[in-house]
Amino acid sequence: RGLPPVYGREALTLTAEQVAEYQADGRRPHWRFLLPNFTSDPLQPERTEIHWNDLVRGEETVDLASLSDPVLMREDGTYLYTLPSVVDDIEMGISHVIRGDDHVTNTGVQLALFQALGAEPPVFGHHNLLTTASGEGLSKRSGGLSIESLRETGIEPMAVASLAVL
Repeated sequence: RGLPPVYGREALTLTAEQVAEYQADGRRPHWRFLLPNFTSDPLQPERTEIHWNDLVRGEETVDLASLSDPVLMREDGTYLYTLPSVVDDIEMGISHVIRGDDHVTNTGVQLALFQALGAEPPVFGHHNLLTTASGEGLSKRSGGLSIESLRETGIEPMAVASLAVL
């Protein structure tokens, strides 16, 4: 289907003995957020839509049943972006989050996290990504164009800004 595989929640069925074996082998767990996409049996996910009115894109919907439970903490104890960004937004009282449209799916997961934490989410807006002529995202790693290089070639600031909201 061209979609990433969805984690089947196999770890929820591990017995205490299996967990002990993994630990004895030196394996450490990673921690996932159990998405609220089931009625009573988490091994039977159901279509569960998260809706929000995106400031740029309008009405958006993400079906949590089409996603894997996101890993929140790696085996080495470090956190991935998802949970810390939600906690930071809550603690800092963030009212609006504007970011690239490559984060639309993340927003559905983060809205579920805000709900699980009993917090009011910020308003989200997702803009089109600025890309190179070949369609690659601008990035320091790939040597993509920078705002500075656009300025040096005479590209007007409003021309760049208008691309961010198309």
